[in-house]
Amino acid sequence: ALEGGDVDQLAGASKRLAAWMRESSAFQYVGNGEQVLTREERERLFQHRYVLSPHVQGATFSRDHLRDSLEMRLSDLSSPLSPVVKVLIPADPTGEFMTVLQTWMTWSGPKRQHGVWFSSDLRRALLLAETQADGFDTDSQKQLQGEIREVFGRIAGTPAGADSIHLVMTGPSVIAVEMQQTIQDDVWRLSLYATVLVTAFLFVSYRSLSILALSLLPLTSAILVGIIVVDLAFGFIHGMTLAFGVTLLGVVDDYPIHLFSHLTRESRAPAMMKQIWPTMRLGVVATALGFSALLLSGFPGLSQLGLFAVVGLFTAACVTRWVLPHVVPIGLYTRREGLHVAQWVDALARAQFMVPLTVALAVASFIWSDRLLWEQDLANLSPI
Repeated sequence: ALEGGDVDQLAGASKRLAAWMRESSAFQYVGNGEQVLTREERERLFQHRYVLSPHVQGATFSRDHLRDSLEMRLSDLSSPLSPVVKVLIPADPTGEFMTVLQTWMTWSGPKRQHGVWFSSDLRRALLLAETQADGFDTDSQKQLQGEIREVFGRIAGTPAGADSIHLVMTGPSVIAVEMQQTIQDDVWRLSLYATVLVTAFLFVSYRSLSILALSLLPLTSAILVGIIVVDLAFGFIHGMTLAFGVTLLGVVDDYPIHLFSHLTRESRAPAMMKQIWPTMRLGVVATALGFSALLLSGFPGLSQLGLFAVVGLFTAACVTRWVLPHVVPIGLYTRREGLHVAQWVDALARAQFMVPLTVALAVASFIWSDRLLWEQDLANLSPI
């Protein structure tokens, strides 16, 4: 829809935008009320005239009906439509093509002003377009919507005073692009926050840049190998898969933390890794089994995410087991001072009455709340 200007400005902008869209190869159909039929559309209508005509019956091709139809065509030859009728008579003696056109011209639709569609209050000029690309092909739709906005920017600034006109778009493809962009922005922003918080937490806990840098080795390896494997398996990796996958792989930070937390002044990383490996291996397998359920999804995005997470988990575990212990400097150990979490827990233990009080308040809120505890409408899972 185009809005913001007067009726004349909106109608002119609608015609110019529709003309560009019809010339573009990106659209299958463009309608704005001008009822412009292309040559291909006219040929298609003529080819299927007997299917589309509401007057075709069993007696349409009888001798008497054909005689009556030809007499009507004879009278049409004396009308202003004579040149058109003369060409159509040999292939359409019953005049079904003209009947189809008349039927289409009299259908009720949006209000027209200056030959184009308008809303009932004349505040918006309306256009309807069908793209060649699939509605949920978000990459193609995003590019096409950008082109529409760019072209409209030039069109709206052409007439005097038309710079106040602005474009409004809706439809499944528009919503899909907006939702994808919103989710990507949220995921990347939250991932950045999580990275900063985890990095700060590790640095404050260990007070060592060396440990902080070494702890990133398994995660970095997991991300790189995950990208390579997903690209080989699917031929591409979706941006959403990468964003969510990095978030899921945050769990692999635990693997180097386990190693560093067990290191002492007397111990060595390879020997300590052998001791804690059975327990770490159990955790890796359990987590991988949980993520592997995503591989069974019928949605390519979720399947990619599952493959990315599983491959990343095993890669990080292998790097932690067989690579990281050999790059840890001899004599490196953690002082375990950090945030003094044990002291905080001991302080909280003196407020034991808060536990039953919190549980009682939580149960009461569930009982007397007017909101549903469980969402039961599947339609609310739709990204639209």
